[in-house]
Amino acid sequence: MSPHSELDRSYANPMAAALPLASVFPAFSDAARDAVPRDLIARVAGADPAWTPAARDTFSAAEADRQRDRLVCLLVADLLQAEIAAHDAAADAPEARAAAARCVLGLRVLRPAMLRQGHDLDTLATGPVEIARAMVERVQASKTDADYRMLQVTLH
Repeated sequence: MSPHSELDRSYANPMAAALPLASVFPAFSDAARDAVPRDLIARVAGADPAWTPAARDTFSAAEADRQRDRLVCLLVADLLQAEIAAHDAAADAPEARAAAARCVLGLRVLRPAMLRQGHDLDTLATGPVEIARAMVERVQASKTDADYRMLQVTLH
């Protein structure tokens, strides 16, 4: 089977792994899809005058990969911030261990994307929560206005 086969449940795209859950979340409802801004639909469809064929041609697969990696970094860093806060506020050891385990999982996704983005991953931190904290600080420090806009479009 192909490594991208839905039959063997392996996906190259990290977002594709969540597709079976799409019907669980109201954000994927028909009403939510209908709420997508029309200018975004026009741009994707190529009807926006500013989105000329020349502009489409300059948007390469490499640029799409770069944007995907950046979005993954931003989203996973946000998720890790919540896990770090949960770890810091944990009243007992099992809760803290669970938060640390979730940080390990988040780092498995974050590290390759950060490496492809050219981030330096050297850190003196030793535990998963401390490493996650250092990685989140690096992602947050490198945020640009374009990143804030990408998050607005993605999350709203």
